[in-house]
Amino acid sequence: MKTPVEKKVCNWYNGPALLDILDGLELPPRDANAPLRIPILDKMKDRGIVIFGKVESGTVKMGDKLGLMPSGLPC
Repeated sequence: MKTPVEKKVCNWYNGPALLDILDGLELPPRDANAPLRIPILDKMKDRGIVIFGKVESGTVKMGDKLGLMPSGLPC
């Protein structure tokens, strides 16, 4: 994954290593003015429900009213 495979081990592949391919990928631009989207990656219960995610689009500011979809629960 980190270094290219030797020809004696894998003679049919002559491309770059996996990490080189991933480093070369272009990331799509993020639109700060788009609706807020945070896909949920994980969740746990600790004094309520705690969710973990990554902001894919939009921005979060202090005082924003957010809702968990599809249930519409306020966050």
